[in-house]
This record gives sequence, C-alpha cells and structure tokens, in this order.
Amino acid sequence: MYVESGHLVYNAAGTIRAVRFDPRRLEVLGEPLPVVEQVMTGSAGGEAGFSVSTTGTLVYVPASSATQASTPRSLVWVDRRGIETPTKTPVRSYGTTRLSPDGTRVAVDIREGTSDIWVWEIARETLTPLNIDPGLDVSPVWTPDGKKIVWASARLGVPTCSRRQRMVPAPWND
Repeated sequence: MYVESGHLVYNAAGTIRAVRFDPRRLEVLGEPLPVVEQVMTGSAGGEAGFSVSTTGTLVYVPASSATQASTPRSLVWVDRRGIETPTKTPVRSYGTTRLSPDGTRVAVDIREGTSDIWVWEIARETLTPLNIDPGLDVSPVWTPDGKKIVWASARLGVPTCSRRQRMVPAPWND
C-alpha cells in the first residue's frame, strides 16, 4: 500500500515493512524498515491482517490471533511507539480489519458462528453490520475512494474470491 508520507507498506513473512518510494519514478529509495512484527498472515498469496490509511494510520491483527479467530477481543489504536490506546468497540470475535482510506471507519469481519462484515465508525463509535447471512464472509477491502467494500465469500461452501467477490455500496454513502 502506498501512503502519503511517501512510503510503500507491505507484508514480508509476517512482518509489516515500510520503504520510501518515489511515485513519479516508480523507485524505492533506501532500505525497507520493519514496522510491526508477528502480524497475522493468510495462506493465500501473501495476505496479511493489516491495513494503512492514506495518511499512514496502521491497524493490524497480531499473529497470535490467527489461531484464535473466534476469541472475543477489542480493537485498539497503536501509535508509532507501539503504545496501545483502547477504543470503545464492543468485545467481539474480530477477524481481518481494514481502515478506510480517509481513516474514519474500520471494516472488519466478525467471526461468531458465521462470519459477516461490519463497519466501525470511529467518530460516532458505532458498529454496523454491512451484511448478515449464513455464508462465510471475510477479508474486507475498501475501494480507493472509500465508498465501497469488497470481500471474499463462501456462500457455496467453498471460499472463492475471483468469482464471488461482491462490491456493495456502503450504507453511509446514500
């Protein structure tokens, strides 16, 4: 992911790294630095449990959570020094989290029985379901404009991304 600070942020073997990047010349500038270690990763193509807003705010799921997907937990903010600040999110079984491009909302899959996509609105401190159905819905991703969310679904019993991805309008953008 490219962030306005001029960095590319990416996963490498469960470690989130950042490297300076020149978008005009499409060149990295310098060596990558580790930002967060032991981040949850998936088995599909380097997927990692983190997201970065365009302004550089980072949210991630620790690797220890990977084996505890249905464990209730809270979401926290982590500053650049690694200091955690609690949020007022209710305790739920949060899975993959994705911060919206403008940093005002968090899309998350909640894994309680089934798995559905929810949105935490930071300023209003509200958690709203985007979908509720018996199928497995995971790994939400914001479109670059922050108006829609795409996620993987297993409504036919088998997780598929390419043919079953759904793009739906977010309810807060009527």
